[in-house]
Amino acid sequence: MLATSRERLEVDGEHVRQVRPLPAGGPGAPAVRLFLDRACAADPAAALHPPDAEAVAALCASLDGLPLAIELAAARLPGTTVSELAVNLRGRFGLLTAGRRADSRHRSLRAVVDWSYEQLTPGQQDLFRQLAAFHGSFDAADARAITAGRDDPAGVTRRLLHLVDRSLVTADLDGGAARYRMLETLRSYGLERRGEHGQLSAARTRHAPWAADLVAQAERGMRGEGEAGWAGILERHFADLRAAQAWLTDHDTELSLRLVAQLHWYALWRCQSEVFRWADSCTAAAAGSRSPFYPPEALATAAFGAVYRGEMDAAGTGARAALAAAAYAYGDRGDEASRLADQARAAADESRSPSALAFVSWVSGEIAADTGPGRARHHLHRAVTLARSAGSRFVAGISQVSLAALDARHGDPAVAFSQYERAISEWRQAGAWTPLWVTLRTLVELLARGGA
Repeated sequence: MLATSRERLEVDGEHVRQVRPLPAGGPGAPAVRLFLDRACAADPAAALHPPDAEAVAALCASLDGLPLAIELAAARLPGTTVSELAVNLRGRFGLLTAGRRADSRHRSLRAVVDWSYEQLTPGQQDLFRQLAAFHGSFDAADARAITAGRDDPAGVTRRLLHLVDRSLVTADLDGGAARYRMLETLRSYGLERRGEHGQLSAARTRHAPWAADLVAQAERGMRGEGEAGWAGILERHFADLRAAQAWLTDHDTELSLRLVAQLHWYALWRCQSEVFRWADSCTAAAAGSRSPFYPPEALATAAFGAVYRGEMDAAGTGARAALAAAAYAYGDRGDEASRLADQARAAADESRSPSALAFVSWVSGEIAADTGPGRARHHLHRAVTLARSAGSRFVAGISQVSLAALDARHGDPAVAFSQYERAISEWRQAGAWTPLWVTLRTLVELLARGGA
């Protein structure tokens, strides 16, 4: 007997095979093929003028690759378009209805999720609603953190595993540690239910401090050789950090300032310019605050963001002072620059932070660029390698530009042009306008020397 179910049947001789959502990664993906097949069945005109496959793939990904959701969405095509469907997915439970199934439980997306939710105990339902606070993946400790005081730790873990058994939470066991996530469809449902129970504010009150504590741990961890690992954790939870910061800006000035201040170096090294916008918002909301994070750290982050975007007037006096304090190397004070670089190198060696080590190598390369091109190239290549190993896009970018300028002066112009092309593309992608302008300025010098 072959049976489908959202949980094990628990009978003798049972062999379980997990049926994952349909892949939606491109025009030929199974989710896209299903959508197009159902669209043609609902609207013969779709066979003559099929919708754009890339747009369909994006829509199917937003629907989590769930076959029922895809079928219901395709059935809507005679009266709308794929792009309009995608825009309206925030209200997916009201939109994806009127299926052609004989079973009433599968005639709408809400009906099938309602049925699964109603099978849970009150405690399991409560945990399901709380877990909807997470925008990305989480582990069992994270789940316990946002339910603190509501249940014993063992009870949270037991209920979490029950939700996994019921296919309401997805478990990823790769890498030796279990991580969990909710499909966006189920998360949206959990948020709706949480609102019905008047739990939205309480859940955010627990979620935001969890995110702030994660940032505090990462800020300490990124000072050493574990930098890349901690940076990866922040990347994985970035959507959670965004949501936490938005809530904290309106509800907890102190914690919002602390969060952006502790993200400063992460944002700088990795070209996460969005963090600088967070700093703008929270420092404006906290104007006149007596917080220890206001004004120095949070204001510095906001000011650097203005410089980063090229908004020099908005950066104010602090940013102009920082720009005026250029490296000694640019003022023909090479000996003093080398002495300070040695001090910085000693500190970086002690911390073993790849970004710090890379930054010092970049400084050393800049100092040696005119007097020792060979030594400069060695330092700059090391800076690029170290920076990329830790995902430090900013240091990798400025080092790449320095290598391009070095090749333009002392090497192969063709190689220099290739390096400039890559650097310009990466600065544009990151929204790092001031570094992009500096790159273009040095490129113009190369073009001018070549008579272009």
